[in-house]
Amino acid sequence: ILIGEPVATCLSPSVYDMICKLGFEVRENCDISSIVTQNGDVCWKKITDCMVYTESAQDLDHRESVRLLGPVCQAVHLHLSSLPEGQFEMQYAPALQWTGVPEMDVLKVFVGSPRGLNLRNVLWHGFAAPQEVPPKYCSMLVLLTVGLGQLLKGYLQQTNFTLAHRPFVTLTSIEDLIIFPGKYHTSDVTTEVLSVLEEVMKKSTFILKVMLPYWEVALTKLKSHRSEGDSETDACSSLITEIVAELCCHVPETHRTAHLSGPLPPEEWPRLLHALCSIPVRTLFCPRAVLEVLAVLRRVSSHCRRVCDQVAACVQLRRRQWEDRSLRSRQRRNYLRLVRSTKLLFPMLYLILLLIALELINIHMVLGKNASEYQQYLRFLKCVLQYTENLAAYTSQDKNKWDEAVHLTHAALLKIWTFTEKKQMLTHLAKKSTSKVI
Repeated sequence: ILIGEPVATCLSPSVYDMICKLGFEVRENCDISSIVTQNGDVCWKKITDCMVYTESAQDLDHRESVRLLGPVCQAVHLHLSSLPEGQFEMQYAPALQWTGVPEMDVLKVFVGSPRGLNLRNVLWHGFAAPQEVPPKYCSMLVLLTVGLGQLLKGYLQQTNFTLAHRPFVTLTSIEDLIIFPGKYHTSDVTTEVLSVLEEVMKKSTFILKVMLPYWEVALTKLKSHRSEGDSETDACSSLITEIVAELCCHVPETHRTAHLSGPLPPEEWPRLLHALCSIPVRTLFCPRAVLEVLAVLRRVSSHCRRVCDQVAACVQLRRRQWEDRSLRSRQRRNYLRLVRSTKLLFPMLYLILLLIALELINIHMVLGKNASEYQQYLRFLKCVLQYTENLAAYTSQDKNKWDEAVHLTHAALLKIWTFTEKKQMLTHLAKKSTSKVI
């Protein structure tokens, strides 16, 4: 290829013709019921009838087979694209769990021979541009996989054999893991590395101009994947640390330690909470305002404990399933969202528990608020209560809405920060009262 010559594809002319043109030459509608039944059983005869052989019957005629398979693939693609996700999983997911000997001639045309579509090599080695390979071939491969699973199941039933799956491969050494940078080392891709990659990408003659937009999109997604969620989480974590540091200034003198001369390390937060919860608070025969605030604080505490229990149980269960390789693709993605969300949820829960612990030991200061201040304070507490109620719902076993829980936490954190900045918490009033006495 000469430098500067416009290139429309990275495929050779013969491969481009095979993949992008040949399967569209036969113009006829194919009845999907002749390919797959209503129950999802694959009718192999309709597919194998498209296999064309040379006159000597010694070899496959790959080109003619691809021509005849074109309408079949199109019908399959339209059919699978129209199925709701639930129906697809119900009909086809069980038959996709197979490993066995395939119907070789059909697979040779699609994936196994350089004289056929050769989709495995074309896609694996990155020769095809996005959207260059017709989607109908992808749909057809899905159906072929289902059909092979059904054939294997029937064979096992006839022979009373048991299918023994090969054991999963577990990568343990750094040398093995490093071949999956996106999965294990995304955080190691520094800003400097991304800048160098971007510069090389623009100047390299290895990357054809027609493919440059796709490289740029891939680089953008890598940058986004690396920093989009992390930056928000880091900002919220910093804000939580800032609020906790401010609240620690209001811990009673008798419960302070040397740690409180500076910011309290997160690993010390549970110890501080335990110490605050040991402070006795008189709640018998109290005015209505005190009892009303006390009831809200108790409900907030109860929901926080429920969230902690739910998240801990879910992490434990999903981690075990992750290690056992028993999670489906969607469940694996949800587990990763769960793990990421805990980096924010647990510090947020500590913040709320610290806040309500300090409010509880100063609860009688609520009597010093006028009617308007009391109503504003009560509305704030009820906002915190609503957050913990919603969080308990999102983190329940039947919901597992971790991204939504994170977004909810962002909004709640801003409300807490805004109110604490007004210095209208009971712990703030207690400090003012002490200062006046002094």
